[in-house]
Amino acid sequence: MSSGSLLIVIPYPQKSGIFSVYMTGYLDQYKKLGYEITTEKLYFWEGKIRYSLKWLYLMRYLADRKKTILLHVHTIPASGPFIILFLLLSRVLNRKVIVVSHETVQTYAKHLPRFARWIAYFYESLVVHLSSFYVVHTSFHKKEIESFAPTPKLRVIPHPAVKVEVKERERTIWGFYGMLSAKKGVDLLIDTYQEFPPGSLPQLKIYGAAAPGEEAYYESCRQMVKSEFSSLIHFTGMISEADKAEEFSKLSLMILPYRYISQSGVLSEATMHRVPFLASDLTFFRDFKDKFGCGRLFKTEDKESLKEEFVKISKDPLCISDEEFAALQNELSIERCAGEFQKLISKQN
Repeated sequence: MSSGSLLIVIPYPQKSGIFSVYMTGYLDQYKKLGYEITTEKLYFWEGKIRYSLKWLYLMRYLADRKKTILLHVHTIPASGPFIILFLLLSRVLNRKVIVVSHETVQTYAKHLPRFARWIAYFYESLVVHLSSFYVVHTSFHKKEIESFAPTPKLRVIPHPAVKVEVKERERTIWGFYGMLSAKKGVDLLIDTYQEFPPGSLPQLKIYGAAAPGEEAYYESCRQMVKSEFSSLIHFTGMISEADKAEEFSKLSLMILPYRYISQSGVLSEATMHRVPFLASDLTFFRDFKDKFGCGRLFKTEDKESLKEEFVKISKDPLCISDEEFAALQNELSIERCAGEFQKLISKQN
């Protein structure tokens, strides 16, 4: 017997984008819970105007009284202006639309002029108030929304990770994983790493491709690698999901030197592979460490602080204890997070 019908709308930077492992995990869980699933993608980097018009096409789904609509994952540049029309019509027709927001407004509005930042906050407040529920991943994000658009519709459901079989082997490599962009600080990582004599630290692997529009930054990071470190610092490009468990099993440390960010799915995924982390002391990373342990922090954008942590960790490598691992597996499991969404889906409008 069907539990109901879901439309899941997923924004992607490019048409070549694939379902992330956590999104695939959600789809699997919703199917296990008995939901009939329809998925639609929005591409917001290639043909931005053309694809933002797709919201008008998606309005046809609002004719189905029994369909709950989940927007994974809303961000200001991803959703575009026509989401407002979509949400307005959903309110008129009394349809349930759950918006899942991936990043804080201040993250995306950080470099905008003041008048544009006000527009961004106004736009976000409209999305918040027009949705049936507005889901964020962190308490930090919740507090930001409450500061300009307080509402009882707010919910916190953490960024999940799919449980994996952790391979037991000797871990000898440090790594970075993710789409490379200036905000993620890979240049700081490479610069600091090369302050040490070649071979005195574990090899460093940079897993990931350039984020859309960040191709020049990616290439500049590659050019930073000195000849004497060419055999120690490796740019692998993106790795497939099939290869991820094998690659992550080699890592003794995941380094996340972000300059600014509101949350990180990479952190959940790395720790689910039992890879400890070293991250900048941004609010999300600090909250994660306070709750789960599993790593250490350094001062954001502080080369000397990062260097000090490299020295400490090279002498005394980090590990994730059994207690820490059990706690994060429970809290961040895709099963638990999908169950939290099911509660919202089941609530009456």
